[in-house]
Amino acid sequence: MASDAEEIESYHSAGYVDIGETSIFGYFAFTSAFVLSTDLAPELARRYPRQIPVTRLGRLAVHSNRQG
Repeated sequence: MASDAEEIESYHSAGYVDIGETSIFGYFAFTSAFVLSTDLAPELARRYPRQIPVTRLGRLAVHSNRQG
């Protein structure tokens, strides 16, 4: 596993000289939620409880210079 300094150096050698230890490339956020079985197709709804717990991806972002 590479150290932080090695990772930063690999970005610098690829031309990303503005990257440092405190650079933020992106973020994500999860939230808890539930889906009602009545929102499902009838053949699926029979197999699940009335409220189905799920994890929802609330936010996802990548720095515009790092996309792709």
